[in-house]
Amino acid sequence: MFLLLTARQIHARPQSRIIKELESVMHDKGKVIYGRQTDDSEFFTLSRLNKAFQVIDPCRPPFQSLRHSEYSWNGQVEDLTQAEPGDEKLVQFAEEGKILVSLIFWTGMIRELENLYNLIELIALTKLKCGLALTAQSFEYMMQHPMEALIAHLDNGGIYPLAEPMLASCGIGVGIESVYDPSFLENFLDQGMERIKHKVKNKRLQPKGWWVTLDVDLKKRSWRQRPVSGPRMRSALPRRTVRRWIPAPPA
Repeated sequence: MFLLLTARQIHARPQSRIIKELESVMHDKGKVIYGRQTDDSEFFTLSRLNKAFQVIDPCRPPFQSLRHSEYSWNGQVEDLTQAEPGDEKLVQFAEEGKILVSLIFWTGMIRELENLYNLIELIALTKLKCGLALTAQSFEYMMQHPMEALIAHLDNGGIYPLAEPMLASCGIGVGIESVYDPSFLENFLDQGMERIKHKVKNKRLQPKGWWVTLDVDLKKRSWRQRPVSGPRMRSALPRRTVRRWIPAPPA
């Protein structure tokens, strides 16, 4: 597991400890930290330092030079949100007793971008209406293929108008939005949208929604789990035997 700070790599387990020790080094190393997490607590640690996190793997995506392509979408489709039901329709659904659910697929990390190939195939086969939570890097690396399927009609091999792209988390990576300094979060989101607009120049095709992580802080368990026994257990087995067969609590 590692984090990449410009040209410097750090290795540790757990990483949260060394992240805190290197806070002064990270301060002027840009907005995004690249690497792999050892556990989810590191998202909180980096977010408290007002850093966005991008998870990466070696050689993924395989053609990284596509990020520098000036290619832009030229589709003739309508607004990507046009298939979204209005408020009146949602009220009608609720009155009819329908359960209202929005399916949103997260694939905003650089190491996860290859998910889009299978995901778009799944949407095309099932005709599933959903949202895609994407970062600026999703557009930069996958603009031509397979993301161009978003603006190609189903009849022409695409998935329009089934999927709506949304800006994910802090726009240029993932973070715990509730612990950022508000001015930093606003700057991240602005930068994410500016990078997307550089690729998607047609306003009708730019993301309009925002998917938020909204994770809660992780706390250590403060209580101890006791063996469980009941009248039926006590009558059938000695108490010692019952204790022996109770599974250990999760770590």
